[in-house]
Amino acid sequence: MGNAPGLASGPARLGRSGREKPGRVTDNYWYMTLRLELSDERLLADLMGSLARHGCLADRIGPNSCRIACPRAWSAHEARLEIGFFLRAWQVRHPGVEATLSA
Repeated sequence: MGNAPGLASGPARLGRSGREKPGRVTDNYWYMTLRLELSDERLLADLMGSLARHGCLADRIGPNSCRIACPRAWSAHEARLEIGFFLRAWQVRHPGVEATLSA
């Protein structure tokens, strides 16, 4: 089975705006890595699991901190917004827990 005439082979390289992306999302991995610190280290595993279910990658780097990457985001700015939004929603279910997100 081949491609239909006039169609390019391989994955599309268009961003959400419809314009061509110069690189793939995975090429931006290191630029989209954020550090997160929680005030309650007992809840870090729960948060990391929630992030994983959301499609983010998280690994523990300290007793109350982890590194997070959002591979589906097109830019570091989008990753920070998406993770920040997710974090605020998670905090609603965990009142009193303070979180610090940094680059």
